[in-house]
Amino acid sequence: MTNVTGTFAVIQLNRLGDLIQSHQTVKDLKRQHPNVVVKLIAREEFYKPLSFLLKEAFDDIILIKRDDLLRQAGDNLQEFIDGINKLLAEPRLQNIDVIINQSFCQSSNYLTTLIPAKHRLGTHINSFNQVVVSDQWSQLVYSMVMGGPNCPFHLVDIFKNQFGIKERKIWDDAQRHVGEDQTLALQILEASKVVRGAL
Repeated sequence: MTNVTGTFAVIQLNRLGDLIQSHQTVKDLKRQHPNVVVKLIAREEFYKPLSFLLKEAFDDIILIKRDDLLRQAGDNLQEFIDGINKLLAEPRLQNIDVIINQSFCQSSNYLTTLIPAKHRLGTHINSFNQVVVSDQWSQLVYSMVMGGPNCPFHLVDIFKNQFGIKERKIWDDAQRHVGEDQTLALQILEASKVVRGAL
């Protein structure tokens, strides 16, 4: 097995459960390829309750405030553009080898397009302002998973394939992590209560 190196950036702007799925994917990626650097681009309000979990998998975390992405009609457009340009000039968002959009929302589509990277996975926008999905695993998510509730695939498994992660024996992993998973489930439940109270 060759050891992959490089810098990956994962855009995950959606809910707590989506961040947990991205966390599990990156954790397995780093187990197979420990020299990979993986950065997370996430919304601040979803990151905070899960920071204890996300810090263990991601090498760097770039937080975006909701107001930086979503403006109300009548807001100052120039301030919004200046904010986006400031984000794009962030030194931690430079020299990205692969950017992966795991959110599949309009904001993440544009960020995936605007952040400089050698390769893009997931949805992004082309020069005709159309959504583009070039890799096969993202095409599967975009066409089946995003299209309705009857998808037989788990998103974590699809995300792992998007990264090219080889599966280990399920029983080995399950036996090692049963205790961890029970503790983690309780922590996630508490974190979701905090978020619901804040919204």
